[in-house]
Order: sequence, then C-alpha cells, then structure tokens
Amino acid sequence: MKILLYTLAFGFLTFTQPTTNWEIKSGYQIKFDGGKVKGTFHGLQGDISFDENDLTHSKIEVVVDVTTINTGKSVMNEHAKNESWFNANKYPNITFKSLEIKKLNNGFSVLGELNMHGVKKALSFPFRYKQTDSGALFEGQFKVNRKDFGINGNAFGFMVGDLYTVDLAIPVKKKK
Repeated sequence: MKILLYTLAFGFLTFTQPTTNWEIKSGYQIKFDGGKVKGTFHGLQGDISFDENDLTHSKIEVVVDVTTINTGKSVMNEHAKNESWFNANKYPNITFKSLEIKKLNNGFSVLGELNMHGVKKALSFPFRYKQTDSGALFEGQFKVNRKDFGINGNAFGFMVGDLYTVDLAIPVKKKK
C-alpha cells in the first residue's frame, strides 16, 4: 500500500511540475525585411512559459512597442509611426499570443494570434529552441503581408514591399 501511495504521489508531482518560465533578456533581435525597407523593433516584453517536454502547458505571449521601429532613417521611422502606416497613437503595440505549440523533426512550430494595427490574424511559424550557458535562445522566422493588417500606407505605399520577412532571436533566462 505504501508503494502505491508513493507511486501516486510521484506521478502527481511529475504531472503537476510547472513549465519553465522565461524572462526575455536584452540583446534580442526583431528584424524585418521587405526588400526596399528593412529595420528592427525594440521594446519587446512578454511571458514565455516553455518546456520542450510539456508543450501542452507551454505558451508565448509577447508585446512589441510600435514606436521603437528603426529603419535607420529618422524620417522613415516617423512616417512608419503616423496614421497612414502603423498609426502608433491608435495602435501602440503589436502582440502575439500562442494557441498551440508542436514538436517538429528539427524544432517546434507555434500557432498563435498576431494582432497588428487593430487586426487579428492566425499565424503559424517554425522556431528553434536551444539551451545556452546563460539560459536559452528562441529563434524563428515568418512572413507577414502588411496589407492583411490594413497597413496600406499613403500614396507612396507602392514604393515599399507588401510582404515582410521577420527574423526573431530572443535570448531568455529562467525567472526567479
């Protein structure tokens, strides 16, 4: 009877172990490339709970401050923040909230909801997770069409690309 109780207690503890909670470290990179316009975003914050052995309880919820856009040109940065592009006053954040994380042969895949410019769309993309000496690193890449999110630009919108590739490299450390 004692062995049965110990086995049940061990099983309960094993299945109720919390997923690892990660804190986003400085040095992350959010790069975008639309061919004619390239740049970065800063101001990333969020909650990442991830355990490669417990994907059911893993989740990713992040927020990026739109006003941190940097194209390398101050005039272009200001245009990107104005009403005809991101409209940072009305839509100050880009958010992503995972709905499901799956294991792939060479990494993982996340399905979630991307909310940008007041429009929510499903987004799925592969990512890699690597443990490092100081924590872990999440890396991924996805494509997004700005027009799918109502970012049509002003009369000069035809001068920039519609489809953008977004590269992510997010170092994290365990939360205390």
